[in-house]
Amino acid sequence: LHPQCLFSAESTEDLALDHYRAALYEHGIVNLRLNFVDRTADVLKKIVEHIGYVSAHDEQGKMQWDVKYDSNADPETAARSLTTRACRLHTDASFEEPPPRYVGLFVVQEDSLGGGQTQLLDIRKLLPLLSSTARAVLQDSQFKFTVPAEFRRERPFIEGPILSLAGDGEVTIRYRHEVLDLEHADQSQIAAISELEELINNPEFLDQMFLQTGTVLLFDNGRFLHARTVVKDKMRHLVRMRFQMPLRASIGDHTSLTEVT
Repeated sequence: LHPQCLFSAESTEDLALDHYRAALYEHGIVNLRLNFVDRTADVLKKIVEHIGYVSAHDEQGKMQWDVKYDSNADPETAARSLTTRACRLHTDASFEEPPPRYVGLFVVQEDSLGGGQTQLLDIRKLLPLLSSTARAVLQDSQFKFTVPAEFRRERPFIEGPILSLAGDGEVTIRYRHEVLDLEHADQSQIAAISELEELINNPEFLDQMFLQTGTVLLFDNGRFLHARTVVKDKMRHLVRMRFQMPLRASIGDHTSLTEVT
């Protein structure tokens, strides 16, 4: 990661909250290492509530989601976050309108066996390589996204483009292969998705990291696809929050990242 995305904190009073927001605006990602114990993810909650506003996970309004093995969950059909399965590259909540722009993760307990490696792909590496035809289809046509049962609210699906132009002028992506309804896609849409997925599946563009206990990872969900390798330690436990932030211009954020060491 860019050095301006890397932080550490010795206590809750040491959190550089405005710098995290500035780094997200500038680079789309923050990696914060806590040098103190937090078993409740209070730090993540404090950061998110300061720099933005929380997006609920489900119709019950759940603000924090435990990414942790659940022995009662069906290993094949349950939400991937409750299993040890690997997760393919995707963006969170691609089936919501609008999708949450940012995701925060806090590592309560790392995978002691080295599994559950986090993988990230910055779409800014891919966009220049897409053909103009594919990019136009991905941005201008409506795709059908099925809402998984565990996150279902009023509607079983939504329709929208895969690529969009956000209010800050950046191109954002919503993508999760498993929820794309390709049966109702036309040939131009299938061709565009195939071209996109060929780039997504190219390991040359992939970054991988192991998130240690006490790590806070914040990232732009419209810019970074993320995935994980197979979880080996069933005690691995992350807490996830999804959130939005106001447009940079609307809050006059001029925080200088050069001040951060």
